[in-house]
Amino acid sequence: MTQREKAFFSPTAVQDRLDALAEKFSFAKSLSLGKSLWGHTIQALSIGCGRKKLLFLGGHHGSEYLTSTLLCDFAEELCHVIDAGESRFGLSARSFLERRTLLLLPVVNPDGEEIALFGAKSGTPMGDKLIALNGGSRDFTHWQANARGVDINHNYDYKFAAYKLLEKENNITAGPTRFAGEFPESEPETLAVCRLVSEIAEDLSVLLTFHTQGEVIYYHNRPRTRGGAYFLSRVTGYRLAEAEGLASYGGLTDWADSLSIPAYTIEIGRGENPLPVVDRGFYYATLRELFFTSLLYF
Repeated sequence: MTQREKAFFSPTAVQDRLDALAEKFSFAKSLSLGKSLWGHTIQALSIGCGRKKLLFLGGHHGSEYLTSTLLCDFAEELCHVIDAGESRFGLSARSFLERRTLLLLPVVNPDGEEIALFGAKSGTPMGDKLIALNGGSRDFTHWQANARGVDINHNYDYKFAAYKLLEKENNITAGPTRFAGEFPESEPETLAVCRLVSEIAEDLSVLLTFHTQGEVIYYHNRPRTRGGAYFLSRVTGYRLAEAEGLASYGGLTDWADSLSIPAYTIEIGRGENPLPVVDRGFYYATLRELFFTSLLYF
């Protein structure tokens, strides 16, 4: 990837795009949810004013920065559709404004995305620490964790104690992936998400968290989630599954489900992370119907 491409997919570029939408459209509001370990703003965009709320999230893992850009692509199209008074996939955009509020949090883990995109410079305390966490390698292409080597999507308060025992059995320590942290919500990124969800839980009709890769939708098979799962699978063609093994501990979908919130993890595309950014248009075309029709369905 060129430096120009890296800059386009960076968390700073995503924040700039959200700010531009909030400045241009009166129905869009930028929300600062907190700061990452490195001081990046953890930023959401609110669109609409209805009581019923939907929450879409991306960028839990550093190397999955494509999810952040795709959510920005959707935010831009949705705002322009609303402004023009148009419809998409049966959604009357302006009527949506009155009945629902969409909250988009494209980058949960901005430090991790920056590390995966730009790596770490040796010879500095921060850079040398990251290289040590990365097993001495200067290749951070597949980095998933935050700047402290904590995998944000294992840091939620769901079967956390049981997972810590599995960490010991599997020799998992702070590093590129899978380390859950010292305690639930120990990381500012996780805490920002949990505070937001807790604030809106009473009115939250669905939580969709986007990852790469696998073309699969993970969920807890319950009466309240079954219909939504079938809907999401139908519009994407992705298979349905329940997470197994280490992946079934400490995730956002797991924690939200424990709060009785319909929640789904959508794994975009196939291959090895990071997915090729040249396929961004293809992935957006694949998800476009899901994005718009979810605003009606949920």
